[in-house]
Amino acid sequence: MSNSPCAICNASKAPNTCRSCDSSICKSCLEFVSDETFEFADYTEANSPIGSYCSSCYTTEIVPALETYNEILERAKEVTVFSADQGKETRLIKRSDLKFQIDECEDKDVLTMRLAYMAAKAGYNTLVDVDLVYSKVRDGSFKLSNWRGTATAANMTGRGPVTNPNRRSPSR
Repeated sequence: MSNSPCAICNASKAPNTCRSCDSSICKSCLEFVSDETFEFADYTEANSPIGSYCSSCYTTEIVPALETYNEILERAKEVTVFSADQGKETRLIKRSDLKFQIDECEDKDVLTMRLAYMAAKAGYNTLVDVDLVYSKVRDGSFKLSNWRGTATAANMTGRGPVTNPNRRSPSR
């Protein structure tokens, strides 16, 4: 906690510091990035953007990253997901060598969205051979659920059924 004035509004007490430039900022000038802002992104502790920022650092660093994240998230929502037991539907889809794996997740839908986000970030629009496994974990008297999953990335083109306009229908 510092007693220096706020770098933005010159308030007398600025107890917070910017994560990026280390300037003192007051509570009203603070821009906070929570862990839910980049929920599906896979950041490590070292490069995580979670923390408090001054408005200039927030505008230059977080806003572009947030726009990129939201763009990938919109593409991830459009990713087609085929489970491992849908072999008939996916047998003609060319699979890539890229496989995704998540070892711990609290919810099945969040796990599927994280896999889809990873595929969209890598430039793919389909997940095939998705295998989601549920396990119960006992922590003393609490029962917790743990999901883990694997998936293979693929690109599926948007072609419909092939029709030839020059083909005549058979006469009866």
